[in-house]
Amino acid sequence: MKLGAVTYNVLKDWDLETVIRKLEEAGFEAVELRTEHKHVVVTTLNAEQRAAVKARFERSSVRLLSYGSTCEFHSPDAAVR
Repeated sequence: MKLGAVTYNVLKDWDLETVIRKLEEAGFEAVELRTEHKHVVVTTLNAEQRAAVKARFERSSVRLLSYGSTCEFHSPDAAVR
């Protein structure tokens, strides 16, 4: 079995370095980064910032599996979507 985590609950308050370090220490293999959390891996990152995130994960045993969104695509209110 492979273990992964989502930055939805406890991890939401950790910066990216802490997320990666703690997951490596605990033997986790992957992470889903949710939006609006302290790791600040978000859609507004510029190319240099995205490259830095990619490089950090390349040096880690933890794989960046996916991104999660808190966007409410189902909302009838266009301002919320």
